[in-house]
Amino acid sequence: MPLLAMLLAIGCVEEGEAVPDDDDAPNSDVGVDVAAEQEQLDDELDGLAATPPPGTSVWSETLYADGTTRQFMLHTTSEGEVVFEELVDDRISAGPPEELLALDPCSDDAYIHTGWRWDTKLRWYFHAGSTPSELDVDAAEAAIKAATANITVSHNSCGLADEVGASHEYLGRKSKAANINSSGHCLTSDGVNVVSFGDLPKGTLATACVWFSGGVAKEGDVQLNKADHDWTTNPGSASCSKQFSVKAVMTHERGHTFGLGHVGESSHGDLTMSPTINGPCQDSESTLGEGDVAGLRALY
Repeated sequence: MPLLAMLLAIGCVEEGEAVPDDDDAPNSDVGVDVAAEQEQLDDELDGLAATPPPGTSVWSETLYADGTTRQFMLHTTSEGEVVFEELVDDRISAGPPEELLALDPCSDDAYIHTGWRWDTKLRWYFHAGSTPSELDVDAAEAAIKAATANITVSHNSCGLADEVGASHEYLGRKSKAANINSSGHCLTSDGVNVVSFGDLPKGTLATACVWFSGGVAKEGDVQLNKADHDWTTNPGSASCSKQFSVKAVMTHERGHTFGLGHVGESSHGDLTMSPTINGPCQDSESTLGEGDVAGLRALY
């Protein structure tokens, strides 16, 4: 997949940080085979996502169990040029760097938008046949439905009224997986929104993909990793051990589906849209904070 344009590791320069003039910078082209480097980059990026059609973009988030994430966008311009954009921590972080402790979620109004919104209901399916053996299918289905509703009704403990216009409609069970393969790559969009369990790279909790055009979402899929992690619909149970809450992780992922991005972990770690899930056997991400709600209100 030749990439005609790339934006890699986009970051921010801190205020006061020295930026070398071109004349002072070392000549990075000396002794470098540019064509070979381009070919290597093409090989590394090939397969991360199926190239979307002209005028369309695909966004992907890989959520790891250790609290790290990877996000990127692949854009195809109306002229057919393919642009790869990797989103790194400086790009997605919110809040001033001097804040070292997370704010109370009901006093933290930080949010980030990803660049899309739904102009219709999110109509979606659950691949019930993919449910892992430790879960009851009905309970798993109910947890995913509840997680989606957490976003559309802005479920919070801050006393904030539901003023979010987003909506969803659950269309039932379907014998079709999300358009995400076992390598965590976004496949070709088919316009069918699916949540499923499946195999993902080791260490991955979940992968989400959203296809959008002109700022409008066209498809949003999520896959939860059942090959390497155990899941629960009752994270407060005394018997819970190293099991991640379906509802907590899915609420975070549904935030992405509806257009919310990550806020900085150090300053905003108690918001649903911070990049780190706060561990197994807990459900804190299921309850939105002020910033999560503010971000949704701004979109809907």
